[in-house]
Amino acid sequence: MPGDTGGTLITLPASADLSASQFCAVAVDSAGRVIVANGSSSPAGLIIGILQNKPTAIDRPAVVQVNGRSKVKAGAALATIGAKISSGSAGTAVAYTTTDCLIGILLTAAGADGDIVDCILQPGIFID
Repeated sequence: MPGDTGGTLITLPASADLSASQFCAVAVDSAGRVIVANGSSSPAGLIIGILQNKPTAIDRPAVVQVNGRSKVKAGAALATIGAKISSGSAGTAVAYTTTDCLIGILLTAAGADGDIVDCILQPGIFID
């Protein structure tokens, strides 16, 4: 599976066409479907992991990596390796702030929005 580097993968139904959201942070909606995370506005602010595939329609299998090392799409330049990252409004990785839900720890730097980088996943954790 693309992006899988030894972590745990789970499969849930997609909430919509998520084909443009591979390697973005995701959450689960009230129907148990995978949705793109929306920063701290995700359901209860909880991120469950990173989408690994490109489901093209509602109820198609969405493969989500929930731990381990994963690829993630950057939402901005991220230069500090080892820094905490969270989700921006489109599920892309941005610098963590204390009101956000943690995605994980950045392992490679991103030069710009849209770069695919590596992280260690620690989703769903709030750190004050």
